Amino acid sequence: MVGFDAISKVEQGLGTQSYILRVIDVIGQTDEDTTQVGVVDTTPPVLSCSVVTPVLNQTNHNLVNVGLMSDAVDQCEGALPVTVLVFADEDDDENTGDGKHSPDVKDIAVGCLRLPAERKGNSDGRVYLIIPAGSRTGRSASSLRVRTGTSGIPSTSAGSSPSGRRRR
Repeated sequence: MVGFDAISKVEQGLGTQSYILRVIDVIGQTDEDTTQVGVVDTTPPVLSCSVVTPVLNQTNHNLVNVGLMSDAVDQCEGALPVTVLVFADEDDDENTGDGKHSPDVKDIAVGCLRLPAERKGNSDGRVYLIIPAGSRTGRSASSLRVRTGTSGIPSTSAGSSPSGRRRR
């Protein structure tokens, strides 16, 4: 029951709900009608992301926590879980110049993402593309970059994926 007033208010969650309008006049005669009201979430969640360490200046193969911070908030659902994908423009199976080192990426999650401070010796630096996605339906995503080596300034805006492979 919503109410007995001429105008009644109800807060409805996502989805479709049926309502019955029953009208009773002063002499007790009634009539009713049914309607359905659907609430659809058409606004994507707001996603923010950043890293504390956008450039890994060392190339010593150590895994470095880059301080990935990300959150997603939806108007209807509130705070959402954030999933993280990581890509790189250098193949982790290739020799970096002083051997192969593993793992390539560790702890792929907000707050603990660790990337190796390494690059191929004949390259200008490895670029990691980090894509956090928020929502249960994957409707919101952003990206940022982390660069190894000393050349160039990383971009922290949305951008295209480096031509590398997805990291495990």
